[in-house]
Amino acid sequence: MRFVLATLVANLAGLFLSGSTSGLITTAAGLGTMSLARQRVRRYMLWTLLAIGLAAAVAAQSSFASTWQNLLMERLGTTVRHGGAETWFENIVYRMEVFDTVAALFLVANPVYLFVGTGPALISLPATAYLPLTVYSQDLAMAGINSPPTMGWLLELANGGFVGFFFWVAFVISGRRSLDFVIRHSSAERQSWIVGKWAFLGASAIYVVAAGFLTSCWALFMGLALGAELLRQRWVILNVRGHV
Repeated sequence: MRFVLATLVANLAGLFLSGSTSGLITTAAGLGTMSLARQRVRRYMLWTLLAIGLAAAVAAQSSFASTWQNLLMERLGTTVRHGGAETWFENIVYRMEVFDTVAALFLVANPVYLFVGTGPALISLPATAYLPLTVYSQDLAMAGINSPPTMGWLLELANGGFVGFFFWVAFVISGRRSLDFVIRHSSAERQSWIVGKWAFLGASAIYVVAAGFLTSCWALFMGLALGAELLRQRWVILNVRGHV
């Protein structure tokens, strides 16, 4: 637990120094999910967050903290980066990463792709035309958007439409059920599977809000859930044969 807390503090310090809004959202998603794991985990996280809050309050008077606050307010508090929002929808999407903004604007303007998707990471090709032209984005518009959305829910929606997004959600639900089954029917490795389950759920929560942080290792967590399902099927088959 001390190693876990030390890792958490180190990552939060890096988050503060980088001033990354997406990193802040990702941290909140991961910690929010993991805090549901056990009472002991919740207690340690609560005390750690309280200590971090006190440290942040002390450091709030520094010039660096002021700069970090300005970055956060520019990202979440205004839409000036894209010239100002005119509708409630723009008021939301203009606060996203530019790759998410253009993807959302394209999907709304072309609703047929909300159902069928544009294919794996292909939405950036037609979405460039929907980039709001401002002093912040004119160079990016000339070069063209060359990255898929960074938010997992939007990425899955852009890749496969509602169908693809539905199957992603179904996989996460099925993976949790398989992990719960293995936990209930294992003894020596039960604690390891509990850790695996909450790692899978935490990774899923992070993927939803910031897939870019997990793109390279999401397959690892998928394999964890698939492995649990394989063990579940073997257990069921062996017990059916035993009864026969």
